[in-house]
Amino acid sequence: MNGPFYHKVEAEMEAYIYFDANVRPLPKASDGSIDKTAPGYVDNDVDAFRHTYVSGRFLQIYNEKFAMLLGWLNEIAFPSSTQGTNMDLWNNAVGRELARKHKTKQSLAKAVHEALQIGRLITYPGDARVYTGSTVNKPAGDYSIVVLKRNKGGGNELYFDFNTGSVLTKKEFTDAIKQGIYPAYGLRSKDGEVFPVTKRNKSTADNLG
Repeated sequence: MNGPFYHKVEAEMEAYIYFDANVRPLPKASDGSIDKTAPGYVDNDVDAFRHTYVSGRFLQIYNEKFAMLLGWLNEIAFPSSTQGTNMDLWNNAVGRELARKHKTKQSLAKAVHEALQIGRLITYPGDARVYTGSTVNKPAGDYSIVVLKRNKGGGNELYFDFNTGSVLTKKEFTDAIKQGIYPAYGLRSKDGEVFPVTKRNKSTADNLG
């Protein structure tokens, strides 16, 4: 199964290719390919387009919660100024909003382009608009797991570990609990099925339900 890192890299390149073809040319390497290592990809219109598109693609591929999580983790892994972080979170939110209406990556890219043209995106850190939307809270201590995806019946299918940055299937998480890797979690049986649960604590924010 291709994981979030694969999808992030793929979505970033899709954003660059669309931007290069439809907005303005991007720096090229000697072989004519887009040179992502060149200057000119940060705190500008291409930066805004990339964040918006990638956030939207993650909502399409996973769900809104994981799209928010990806943006949050990106700010932790690659810290910016307060204004830069505000810019990224704003554009991430626009991407999620657009992805609710546009179900294919092609229509999403066009919608992001239109948002850029009409000024919906923040394209420089000094923009006076402030992101005040939802955030994803990191679970504390040993309670490092959040649910990424549920099946049609409401059962948890995919989990994310904040401490390791890894995505776990239900079987992988269950096996890890059995091995004692996640002491804050246990297993419960119901109707012949075993599923992970959070051990009792004083917080409700880190429950898996």
